[in-house]
Amino acid sequence: MSKLSRPLGLLLLAGAWALSGCTRAPESGVGTNVRGQLAEGREATSQWNAAARRDATPDAETAIALGYLERLRLGLGSPFRLVDFALRDPRLADTTRTRLAWALLGRIAAGQAYEIDPITMEGASEPAGGRRARGNEHVRLIQAAIRESSDPRAGELAVRLGYALAAAEGVLTPHTPRVAARVAALTRDRELARADARALLDSARVSGTDALVLLRQLRAKRAFRVEAPALAPMPNTVERQALELAPRLAGALRELTLRNRPDDGLLPARASLITPRTALVLLGAADSLGMPPLAPVTVAARGYYQELLSASGIGEEELVRRRAFSHASSEEELVARHALLTRVHPLDGAPALAMLWAAAGLRPLAQEEVWFPGQGGPSNRELMERFGLGGVSFAETVPAAWRPYYRRMLEIAIADMQLVLPALDVRGLRVHFDPAPRQEGTLALHDPQKRRLILPPTSAVGTIAHEIAHDLDWQVALRRYHVRGDYATDRATRTARSRASDPLALRLQDLYAGVTLPAGASERTAAHARRPAEVFARNIDWFVTAALASQGRMNGYLSSVQDELLTGYGTVRPPELSGTAGDALIRILDVVAPVYPDTRSWFLTHYGTGRGLRSYDLARRVLEAEVPATRNEPFAPERWQLGERSAFASVVSARDAGLRAVDDWTCRAPGGAYDEQLEAARRRLVLEAANARARGVALDRVRQLGDAEADRWLVRELYGAPFGTMDLSLEMSDFVAQLVEGVRRVEQAPVTDAQSGFVLRGGLVGDVCALRQGTG
Repeated sequence: MSKLSRPLGLLLLAGAWALSGCTRAPESGVGTNVRGQLAEGREATSQWNAAARRDATPDAETAIALGYLERLRLGLGSPFRLVDFALRDPRLADTTRTRLAWALLGRIAAGQAYEIDPITMEGASEPAGGRRARGNEHVRLIQAAIRESSDPRAGELAVRLGYALAAAEGVLTPHTPRVAARVAALTRDRELARADARALLDSARVSGTDALVLLRQLRAKRAFRVEAPALAPMPNTVERQALELAPRLAGALRELTLRNRPDDGLLPARASLITPRTALVLLGAADSLGMPPLAPVTVAARGYYQELLSASGIGEEELVRRRAFSHASSEEELVARHALLTRVHPLDGAPALAMLWAAAGLRPLAQEEVWFPGQGGPSNRELMERFGLGGVSFAETVPAAWRPYYRRMLEIAIADMQLVLPALDVRGLRVHFDPAPRQEGTLALHDPQKRRLILPPTSAVGTIAHEIAHDLDWQVALRRYHVRGDYATDRATRTARSRASDPLALRLQDLYAGVTLPAGASERTAAHARRPAEVFARNIDWFVTAALASQGRMNGYLSSVQDELLTGYGTVRPPELSGTAGDALIRILDVVAPVYPDTRSWFLTHYGTGRGLRSYDLARRVLEAEVPATRNEPFAPERWQLGERSAFASVVSARDAGLRAVDDWTCRAPGGAYDEQLEAARRRLVLEAANARARGVALDRVRQLGDAEADRWLVRELYGAPFGTMDLSLEMSDFVAQLVEGVRRVEQAPVTDAQSGFVLRGGLVGDVCALRQGTG
């Protein structure tokens, strides 16, 4: 077996085992009563499917039940949240609720959830002179990596790292790691949910408790692993396993792209459980129920509106359905409208991507309590008395049935925010729910002139932490500068004089010094992202999410942020790596809204300058480091050579900075927390990232020239790809050889920091750390 094919073989072997059905049946080891109820759930599913596929239009209960099963299949929300909703759905008879709950639970335990349409990963690979891997190959690889891991979280991290490495070296398109992260997140959730479900059934058998009653009790305690925050700390053993798997996965991705093999074609998506007739009935049932809109659904459906309409060959009828799909507002409506769509050509992937984005976006709502229209919520007066709000109001166009839900959402959001920001004071703040905010395209709005939050029902979920952060900023402007209608952060940085003398302005400079922008951001987007008030609000958004996660809590009403890669549908970016911004945020909060000492210490440890970078952070430090661009036209080898030296030197500098970060983590690890194997694995990751970045620099330089033959030659030299003889000019062949030499220099470059790469044994740890800190 070749060096390249070995990791692919290992992972695909795991994938073949996973797809072969060699998994423990959900009934195994459970009591007779539970087995009977699981069997009844399967029978009910068969009956609903049969009824839906007969010529007659199915009844509403059948359509609703199949809608729940389809939501489970597509991974729209936590499976246990879904069961909880099914058990309380007012449209279903008691017997139907119970049978449906057991049908869902049986499918969760069997791993029949979170199915991924392979087309979501189509077009992920850069051919690099070879072939473009198909979407199903990527999906199988991701699922195999997670199945191969003893802990699904290790597999998910390995996928993130492996895809980041492969993208850095030019094997994948730049957007691919974010798509792969969503596929991996849902695959991880499927495995965690399956383990949770089996543990639930076993516990019910041992305790004699009704499994459905136990399910609701465990949800209330936030005890399911699949419903735990993604930012929760990862044990060293899990991280080590991920770091062992990630380079193999990156090699497998390279293998998929660079080896010429027959194209098996794109596998079709599995058919929906909902027929067109069933979908129409389900739409009627959803409309009559009238659930409030959910931002993860509306943002995903509308975000792909142009892609939905851009496919060639769309007829008028399909065009109407696609427009309707883009206005879906609830999970039930989303699956119904999705079932009505037709894939107009094999690579029409916009609907599948919209579903993937919606499924991933619903994850922060995993701990949400059940609510249906007709259930209550606090009154306006109760909210005003509890929090001192200046008022809660609704536009006339907001249905009366939704208003208890939004008042309840506001109550839960403010209460959870005050858990981690105990000094937060919202007295006098007015909240207005209005479908039409004044600024087009805004998810929500804080109006500083009227001190009022404007929350559109279709997009309010997940924005409240950000908007209340603006109000905190408004309050500081009033207290500090005695002005109304402005933000302290904007005012402090408005003039050169204030920037030089105002302590708040000085702290803000550290807060937004590390602001990064998405690739290709417009001038308007860049200006908005760098505005001090926005930088402050984004940092508060992250702080609230992270601090709640440290307590095992997750509140999708407050924020759509999940972790450093899945930062939600707002404008939040991952924390900058030096920790300077983390320190600055805490210093600002010390003045404007002090937090509990334990929370303060925890946040500084994880996001301040004293932070020990986690594996994904270490990879980012190398992969996201700036590398000088060299675009010279016409081709001039002597100028390119100078640019390449600078680029490869920058990669080496980033690598050494990454290794120093590992040293810092090693020296700061509290007694008993140091892990020698993890240290070694992190060092290997930094080296892998540097090597991948160097290969990416070389491939990028050749691709800028648009010479396909040079591209193939470089790929052959770097990876040994089986390409035949290529005809290059002497000048170009010499340039390619210089690029290869530059990559080899990075791979073999010695570490410039004398302390990096040291081997720690026993008492030597303290000696080396003392040298690094200047105390030895």
